[in-house]
Amino acid sequence: MTFLEQLSDRLYGDFGPFDPDQMSVATAILAGASQLSFDPEGRVMLPNDLKAFAGIDAAATFVGIGRKFQIWNPEAFEAHRAQQMAVAADTAPKLPPFGGGRP
Repeated sequence: MTFLEQLSDRLYGDFGPFDPDQMSVATAILAGASQLSFDPEGRVMLPNDLKAFAGIDAAATFVGIGRKFQIWNPEAFEAHRAQQMAVAADTAPKLPPFGGGRP
């Protein structure tokens, strides 16, 4: 919730209230956001619309990415991961933690 509140504050602080860019980002991200619930065992419950969007049926892959995580259809994640590995091979040497800097 804190992340979404900070994002909302930035969207409304960095753009005018009727800016079309602000409206498109707010609609794309904030309008689809929902607070997830937990089952009695403490497992996160994904709403059906999110499961359908991600193509999640019987199994899901939880992917830790630093301070955040993503939930993927396992096959879709493997394809995404392969693509990202190729991009990272070119991009990583240019990033500050690996010796480079952003242009």
